[in-house]
Amino acid sequence: MLLRHPNLKQAPVVMLQYLIALAVVESIKSQPGYEGIPLRLKWPNDLYAALPPSDTNADSSDNSDSSDACFVKIGGVLVSSSFKANEFTLLFGCGVNVSNALPTTSINKLIHQHNLRTGSRLEAISMEKALALITAKFEEFYRQFLLRGFEPFLKLYYQNWLHTGQAVTLADQGRERAKVTGLCPAAGLLQVRSTDNPGRTYNLQPDGNSFDMLQGLISRKA
Repeated sequence: MLLRHPNLKQAPVVMLQYLIALAVVESIKSQPGYEGIPLRLKWPNDLYAALPPSDTNADSSDNSDSSDACFVKIGGVLVSSSFKANEFTLLFGCGVNVSNALPTTSINKLIHQHNLRTGSRLEAISMEKALALITAKFEEFYRQFLLRGFEPFLKLYYQNWLHTGQAVTLADQGRERAKVTGLCPAAGLLQVRSTDNPGRTYNLQPDGNSFDMLQGLISRKA
């Protein structure tokens, strides 16, 4: 998707990577009956699904020891940008597994498993419908974002992400231990508070760091 975004103080461009990822997840979960489909967000730009540990399609390397669920990657978002004449030109690329159950899982397999657990009869989603739902939800979110920025989306974002209160190790700070506290809605930074040195906080760039969820390790990308 190509988007031309004005340079607005109240709508910082860095937050659009989070907005499109949230739109993908909420495009499915906001449909009546689909609220329980376990789609989640991993900082900064990955889409994950929560599965029971017994699911044999799950890659054990994606397990999270902070939950009974097994988390597997189901998609991701990339954004490239250029700036000219006080306007950003953004190219969004988003891959999400709608119907292929391998190598991890798919949205439709999550729907099928939800039906088995709950006795509901939710329909599978075609790729065409998924595309329509995602673009419609992003347009809805983007109109609000232009006026009010990302602050109104923080609660919904935290409801969908995997990291509230997560203990992490900062590889580039001498393996200092810290805890995730949230996102900065103006600058798009991941905020963590040190547990080794109380009172010390760090703001981490989304584009310069990688987050190994299995190890709870945040390090600068090579």
